[in-house]
Amino acid sequence: MAHVNDIHVDRLALDGDGVGRLAGPGSHAGETAFVPYSLPDEDIRARLVLQKQRFSRWIPVAVAKPSPHRVEPPCPYHFRPGMGSAWCGGCNWQHIPADVQLQMKGKLLEETLQRIGGIPTPPMNPPVNSPEVWRYRNKVQVPFGRAGDRPIAGFFAPGSHTIVEFEDCLIQTTPSVELVRYVRAFAERNGWKPYEEQTGHGWIRHLLVRTNAEGRALLAVISTNPTFPEKARFLSEIRNRFPFVAGIHQNVQPARTNVILGERWFQLWGEDRLDEKMLGLTVSYGAASFFQVNKPAAEKLYALAIQELGATKESNVIDVYCGVGMLTLLAAQKCRSALGIESVEAAIIDAEANAVRNYLLNATFLAMPADQALAGGSRQVEMIADGNLLVMVDPPRSGCEASVLNALLRLNPKRIVYVSCHPATLARDIKHLSEKYELASVTPVDLFPQTSHIEAVARLERRTA
Repeated sequence: MAHVNDIHVDRLALDGDGVGRLAGPGSHAGETAFVPYSLPDEDIRARLVLQKQRFSRWIPVAVAKPSPHRVEPPCPYHFRPGMGSAWCGGCNWQHIPADVQLQMKGKLLEETLQRIGGIPTPPMNPPVNSPEVWRYRNKVQVPFGRAGDRPIAGFFAPGSHTIVEFEDCLIQTTPSVELVRYVRAFAERNGWKPYEEQTGHGWIRHLLVRTNAEGRALLAVISTNPTFPEKARFLSEIRNRFPFVAGIHQNVQPARTNVILGERWFQLWGEDRLDEKMLGLTVSYGAASFFQVNKPAAEKLYALAIQELGATKESNVIDVYCGVGMLTLLAAQKCRSALGIESVEAAIIDAEANAVRNYLLNATFLAMPADQALAGGSRQVEMIADGNLLVMVDPPRSGCEASVLNALLRLNPKRIVYVSCHPATLARDIKHLSEKYELASVTPVDLFPQTSHIEAVARLERRTA
């Protein structure tokens, strides 16, 4: 019989799990216990799923004493205490109201800056909410698998590659969900073989759908090889049944890897870009380009970052990890010159086109790894690295490389605005920069409602002494 225990939850961990301590007697009494899908001050009856030397992980079987904030998750695929079947790993906070989620994200960010960043009293601003808390995601990547002889498509259960099928996903746009359901049915009718991780056999691996605010969509089938069974029928049916689809593509990923996209793309029909209007700019991006998945909240995030940057017509701006250049272009409207740096060449091609489209001739872009560009590998950086230099960084979850942080310390910009998608790496990087910079302001921004993911905008000012 599975080991069960009663756990009182004291607080939340950064990844959204509840944290408590095991009651005695026993060899593990007093040990730290992590309990996902719980809330502070709840008493949880839980089942052991992982035992480590200094901590354990548990899954709720019942909530003996619920928090007054606990609500019933509206999604039928979200975890509920005592579930006997697999549940979707996409959302982990649907049991918490959106306004309480916002408060908790602010508190977790503050605690992380204290614990990892060594900042006793972080200069916190109130959290910025997402205008939409449902149907906000404009991108979905859905894995395909097999149940018996039937192709299935859905999201992975937590910590596994077990696919949980869905008929609807409440954080995805309705057009995306409709396309996923239809392609799954088409795969079954036409004998498409789903990819099998164990053997490497099969054809369809994922379906990618991107939508914009106007409701137009790009669709991409990710397959193991460039063949396309029933291609003519597929293209005809998608075009006839879903007139909002602007382009249909195929990506080939032959490698036995968890990396979703391969290097080879085929444009099967229609357009290769979507247009999006954001904060007075019109930008375009492809199926594989990085673009924020929550457009209304991203507008708040970008507006805040530009406000914190405080650029003037005398300023030069460097935007590190610039992607398709959204922040670079917004800064270019305010400053003398703006340089975006990005290692992904395809993103730089999009960024350059977006600069021309918006008549921002003072925005230039550099396809080069950030550490190389900032450490003297670029004449463009040298030309604008003067006393009026301001810097923005928008790194991945892993944060900035130490070489990038060291290069920023050498460049000595007047101000650094750090757009973060992970509080722990934000706190670590702020600590690295603290020999010259002081955290002046930090604001949590909720780009991912119903999850524990936390975005933030931090402003660092160069110390005067």
